[in-house]
Amino acid sequence: MSIRQKSFSTRMGYRPPQPVQIDSMSDELSSDIFNFIWNEFFSDLDLFVGHDTSYGGNDIQENNFKKTWTQFFHQSASVFSGSVPTYRINEMYNSLRWFAKYDFLEFCIMNLKTSTTRIETLCKRINSDVLEPNVAGFRFVKSLLVPVTSSTDLNTISTALTTDNGAGHFQKAVKELAKRKKRNTNQIAIEAILGAESAAKVFVQAKDSQKDPSNKTLGQLIKIIKEDHLLTINNAYSESMSKLYGYLSDAVRHGNLPDETEEISLAEAIYILESCSAFTNYLTAELAD
Repeated sequence: MSIRQKSFSTRMGYRPPQPVQIDSMSDELSSDIFNFIWNEFFSDLDLFVGHDTSYGGNDIQENNFKKTWTQFFHQSASVFSGSVPTYRINEMYNSLRWFAKYDFLEFCIMNLKTSTTRIETLCKRINSDVLEPNVAGFRFVKSLLVPVTSSTDLNTISTALTTDNGAGHFQKAVKELAKRKKRNTNQIAIEAILGAESAAKVFVQAKDSQKDPSNKTLGQLIKIIKEDHLLTINNAYSESMSKLYGYLSDAVRHGNLPDETEEISLAEAIYILESCSAFTNYLTAELAD
């Protein structure tokens, strides 16, 4: 849960709510991202980083600075024969375009060290403390930034990634979703439906050991689930998943889109991933009862 509440002016209607930031980054969000990263990875640095030990500082954080300087900003390592002002990182960050600031965030989370904090904890904290309060259009799922704007949807996908039923397919879908260039939205949908299909096979096998679901499609598995009354939920839910599978089977898996080179929209791909994740989580919970 976010540590912030809406401001007085927003609650009273004097200022409109912040729109979801998909194709941009506000100054507030940019500053909050940098402050979070600075406090986690650089805050104990002195004014300069270099070979002169009189500057002092934290060894882990000095190494973080040098790694960021050379590997992310691609600046010369030779400058450390003298010293580099630590404020230069902030200057260079501020010069980045909005999407490159997300690259910076991912780089720091994945490559820099802290004395105690785990990556998973950092990702959860920046989701709740920075990205969600600023209505950023991206959240960390595991250690990848993906375009998921709802905390409920984020939890649904994250839970599906931790199950044994179809997790591999959901991981592939999330990795594809995390791409910012050459993202294949059809592949996201395909992996999502295959993840739900795997979960349904496990569910049917567990509920009726006389059936062999190994060669069944999701549509066929849902039909078995409905006809054999294997779920207590209203049939409308299973029916919606069956229709979703039918669309995907015709349009995506078999290449029957109006234009075979056409891809479904990102919003549609996210909706399919969320729906399949929710269905998988439901089947998993039913087996656990």
